[in-house]
Amino acid sequence: MLAFAFLVFNGVAYAYFHFFNMSETARRIRMLLQIRHAGAAGLRVQDLERAYSPRDMIEARLAGGGYVNYETSAFAQPGRECRHNLNYWRFGDYLGIGAGAHSKLSFPDRILRQMRYKQPRDYLQKTAAGAPVQEEHALLPKDRGFEFMMNALRLTEGFPVALFAERTGLPITAAEKPLAQAEARGLIERDHERIRPTELGRRFLNDLLQMFLAGDK
Repeated sequence: MLAFAFLVFNGVAYAYFHFFNMSETARRIRMLLQIRHAGAAGLRVQDLERAYSPRDMIEARLAGGGYVNYETSAFAQPGRECRHNLNYWRFGDYLGIGAGAHSKLSFPDRILRQMRYKQPRDYLQKTAAGAPVQEEHALLPKDRGFEFMMNALRLTEGFPVALFAERTGLPITAAEKPLAQAEARGLIERDHERIRPTELGRRFLNDLLQMFLAGDK
């Protein structure tokens, strides 16, 4: 009976997968035909890239299922965002447990990053000796602003202004120069309560973040 159920389950799974792939193949054929006809109509390559941007198509299909692009590389239905990821992107603290695990720990006078021993044997031996941490360093004040922005600006909703000081120990004015430059270039929008990347800023996130890296030098 168990073997029969296993065969039925795998048969249904294969049929679904095969049907999905056929549907996807048909969709791609339709898209290629549309591109061919559009090219015959004299459209430019740039027009085709805008019309058939992979990112736009992915977002459109996921939006059809109720999924929102809440972070640069993550989609979720409202209220079902990954809490671990949100804590990470908001520059929150976390404790790494296990071989190779990383930690970020905040104290009143410093912020520490740690890494446990990578090799399981070494990790077990060092843990038994009470010293599982292989590497540890404190974030310098000049690096905190960039690291915060590198994480928080990945979020579509951005971050509350007050969170910057809470998580870095620095006033938001410490990042005013790159913030003003980013705003002038249309990469962020802000008010006295919240700072968030614009659609342009999300598309060119690396360019946006480099402004804060330069601002810390």
